[in-house]
Amino acid sequence: MNETPPVLRGTLKDPKHEPLLEGAAERIHAAVRELKELGIVDEKGNRVRTDLPEDMKEGADRDFGG
Repeated sequence: MNETPPVLRGTLKDPKHEPLLEGAAERIHAAVRELKELGIVDEKGNRVRTDLPEDMKEGADRDFGG
């Protein structure tokens, strides 16, 4: 009796309208568009500049005002 019973898989016949997901997609597209307009990323999504500000470089004397 080592047989595995079949698994019944249902399919979604009528997809539900998901306004939250649609809104999230719109916000993501808007953010990507803004990054491209500001010249931060190129058309493929790669960062245009890869250098770091002086205060973020290794061994930099940082003062966070704390």
